[in-house]
Amino acid sequence: EMAQQTTDTSWIASCEINIGNVYKVKGYLIIAQKYYMDALAIMEKLGHERRIAACYQNIGDIYNEQRDYNLALEYYSRSLTLAIKTNDKVRETTCYVNIGYAYINMNQNQVARSYLEKAIDLYNETGYQHELDVCYLLLGDTWLSEGFYNKAIEYYYIALDISKREKDKNSIAEIEGKLGTTYFNKKENQKALQYFLSSLAHADTIGSLTLMIQANKSLSAY
Repeated sequence: EMAQQTTDTSWIASCEINIGNVYKVKGYLIIAQKYYMDALAIMEKLGHERRIAACYQNIGDIYNEQRDYNLALEYYSRSLTLAIKTNDKVRETTCYVNIGYAYINMNQNQVARSYLEKAIDLYNETGYQHELDVCYLLLGDTWLSEGFYNKAIEYYYIALDISKREKDKNSIAEIEGKLGTTYFNKKENQKALQYFLSSLAHADTIGSLTLMIQANKSLSAY
């Protein structure tokens, strides 16, 4: 509301991006996408390439969650191109992680791992840590889908340790759900139940519809 009283439309767009981020985390994807698209229109008029890259990335996230992986990759690639052009190593790292995620969803695990390893190389180069837990989570996902449960668990525990250090309840809930699934597949049912219940508790605390749905789905299968 305060930004709308000024002549600086970039502030309006920044607020719209942040509002979109909140809706995305809570699972209201259509509402989030509207805010991202509105922000993108402003940033394109202003020519703010770094913020345009942020919008592309966020829109890619929405398409990824909606399982439109080709469109997700298109927007992630646009974001990556701008990140490299503007020497934005942080955005470049995130793009590699997101592209890896999209390829996982397309069952192309080897391609996914190649992008996730590029991300880890940049994490090591820059010392940047945000979403490093997501990178290890996704690496775990590639091994889980291929039936290498112990390798998956190894990566999930690395991811969980990072998430706990950052006190990121959203990531903690997601990782615990993946650990529960992996232990369930290994027929270690008590450990599976422990992680499913903990995942649901964290998801409920932050009000994430997506994670609550997943946790309840896992418990019903249990």
